[in-house]
Amino acid sequence: MAKLSTTGFLLLLSMMGMGVIIYLRLWNVESDLHLEEDTRVDRIVFEQAQSEALDEAAEWRKKYDEEAEKSSEQQQKLVEVTQILKEKTKQLEDLKTHVTKLQQENHELLQDVGRLKQELQDQKLKFEKAGLKAA
Repeated sequence: MAKLSTTGFLLLLSMMGMGVIIYLRLWNVESDLHLEEDTRVDRIVFEQAQSEALDEAAEWRKKYDEEAEKSSEQQQKLVEVTQILKEKTKQLEDLKTHVTKLQQENHELLQDVGRLKQELQDQKLKFEKAGLKAA
């Protein structure tokens, strides 16, 4: 009976060994399935993150383009205003020069009027001395 129990024990032990081997193999297959599932989940999460990153990058690019366009428009306006300012400054200088010439001409004309008044006065005195009355 001891022989039978040793044989039974060895049979039981070999069956348990085979059970452990089958269990380990099933555990390995299951972990591979989980690994594949985790990889798939990771890929999906990565694709979502990449899509969100692309959307955000597109949004920032749009904002950059809008700001660049605004900046370009403001730069153009600044150039136009600068050009107008230069033109107005030139016109102002021309006007100042013209006013200066007119003031000088006015001063010369006032001197001429003063001189002519003096000549008229001298002529009146001359006529009065000559005995003639001025008209």
